[in-house]
Amino acid sequence: MDKEQNPISCPTFNKQEPAIRHMTEEINKARGPQEKACWAEELLKEVKILIECPQHDGAKLDCMNCRTICQLRDRTAKLVLKAGKLA
Repeated sequence: MDKEQNPISCPTFNKQEPAIRHMTEEINKARGPQEKACWAEELLKEVKILIECPQHDGAKLDCMNCRTICQLRDRTAKLVLKAGKLA
């Protein structure tokens, strides 16, 4: 994602976002549940960095938006992992 397109002004988010987007794209392209689960595990690691951000400030809108986006991505990745176990 280009910085001009990035609505969140945060160096940590901007550093992690390209890898997170790539992993999300790979999950979407993956054919089977096991392949999706492999990418979901990697996605969880990257998202965790943002969820546990030491600079998080709940009073800043960028931080609140980042946390919300990351929590959604975390839940989605966990659902992909559960689906992989059911297959």
